[in-house]
Amino acid sequence: MEDMSRRSALALGLAATAATPLLGLAAPARAKDYGPTEGTEIAPGVRIVDIGTWASEVTGVKNINVIDVVFQPGSKDKESVM
Repeated sequence: MEDMSRRSALALGLAATAATPLLGLAAPARAKDYGPTEGTEIAPGVRIVDIGTWASEVTGVKNINVIDVVFQPGSKDKESVM
């Protein structure tokens, strides 16, 4: 491995210093709260909430349907039978 020059070290240090405030401003993601009757119940304590449908940019796929599966504490999904 070659030694790093002073210019490269200075440029790398300045770039890291410039990016640090951007990381501090980022907010963590938060889950959306749904009501107890929102969506369709598929098992006791398990609900599917329809978020929406958007046009797809993938070739061969017209629309994308986005859903959220919500599990209450202690609930289980039904077993799938093959």
